[in-house]
Amino acid sequence: MRTVVKPRRIRWLAAWAALATLAACGDEVESRFKSGEAAAAAGQSGAAIRAFKEVAIGFPNHALAPRAWIEVAELYYRDRGDVFMAREAAERVLRDYPNLGPIRGRAEELLAQIYDADLGDPERAVYYYERLLENGASPKKRGEYSYRLAECYYLMREFPLATKAFEAVALDPKMGALQVQARMRIARIHMLLGETTEALESYRLALELDPPDAIRELAQVGRADALEALGRYEEALQAVADLPDPGRQEARRKRLEEKARNRRNPTVEWSKLPQP
Repeated sequence: MRTVVKPRRIRWLAAWAALATLAACGDEVESRFKSGEAAAAAGQSGAAIRAFKEVAIGFPNHALAPRAWIEVAELYYRDRGDVFMAREAAERVLRDYPNLGPIRGRAEELLAQIYDADLGDPERAVYYYERLLENGASPKKRGEYSYRLAECYYLMREFPLATKAFEAVALDPKMGALQVQARMRIARIHMLLGETTEALESYRLALELDPPDAIRELAQVGRADALEALGRYEEALQAVADLPDPGRQEARRKRLEEKARNRRNPTVEWSKLPQP
């Protein structure tokens, strides 16, 4: 006598088998991902990349797949120094998993760094820094991204945009050392544009932030340059005298003394006098 299996039971058995298969796959994926983490922690970047790629390529719909891709990207960048493979993996995260906030943020941060620091493409870096700022970065990261965004505008010679971005950093007391660096950049932009009075004020504001000695000296030298450009030679001489090692500025000091002396006792240009 044959046993007849009812359709309902067949559906239940099929569902159970599918769940069992998924569970087995899930265990396999997690095992491979953990082996990648272990290899990365042990400094075995090649084995780690292979394990993470097995997860990312073999199981693209698994929840661990996007994490595996970003691990691959960061290993290529950090451990292998392979900028192009890192870029490819990070861009794959953004293309295939665009709605995963934290993973997307790691990919955008890596791409911003690659285009900014490694490929010398500030325009592309601007795109990713702006995305990072729009997507709610932490206060610490926000300051870093804002400063790097301003630097990219500076390198692009987009000076109005750079000044605006640097001002946002300079006015935020939570930015710490970046405040001083932003003020120095603003002063430099004003000098490049011939806005000497504004540059002088920016150097003053930088000095008020009590910068480290190296930056203080740069600000004092910049201030002396601005004063000289404005024809305020006695004040420029005082700024040089206030430097930690004024002896290194001997040639500048002599030039300023001569200019100040000529200002007090202008040389008569006989050729310009009326001739009898």
